[in-house]
Amino acid sequence: PRIIDGRSIQIEIPLHFEIASLIDIEVGVVVDRDGAVASVADGLGLGDVELSFLGTGSSAPAKYRNVSGIFLDVPSRGCMFLDAGEGTFGQLNRLYGAAGADARLRRLKMIWISHVHADHHVGVPTLLAERRARMIASGIENPPPLVVVGPPALRRYLLAYEQVQPLCYHFVACHEVREDRWAAAAAD
Repeated sequence: PRIIDGRSIQIEIPLHFEIASLIDIEVGVVVDRDGAVASVADGLGLGDVELSFLGTGSSAPAKYRNVSGIFLDVPSRGCMFLDAGEGTFGQLNRLYGAAGADARLRRLKMIWISHVHADHHVGVPTLLAERRARMIASGIENPPPLVVVGPPALRRYLLAYEQVQPLCYHFVACHEVREDRWAAAAAD
């Protein structure tokens, strides 16, 4: 990340346009190398994007620091999790209250898991199950699958968990999100 103007930072998350179409959001570089705002950020003002650190305790959580969990919310476009360790759903409820957490789960577009360490991924099944339950409770009988991006081992973990509880997700292996992999897959 780099600081842009003393209050904003640029974080580049490699996300190929096919993933963007799956989750129905615009994707682009928010600030270019010259500091100019790109079109993806047009119309966004102060307070239009919220980044919440639900956990920064990594593998050593403490009473006031949960394991890894970052929540990105762009109310006009949707929201996503970047890592979701155990207790991430509870932290979402603590931060936004039950009604606020419910609304955000229903607007959730993607969960992106960086690597398969328990402090980064164990909260994913709970988020998926709670999202599915809330959407069904709101009258959506067949909720759309949520895009989950992560290492292949995460898929095995989720498949095993699904033997106990239905989750409703579409898995994309993170190594498939690279430009050269998409081109190779399209050529096959």
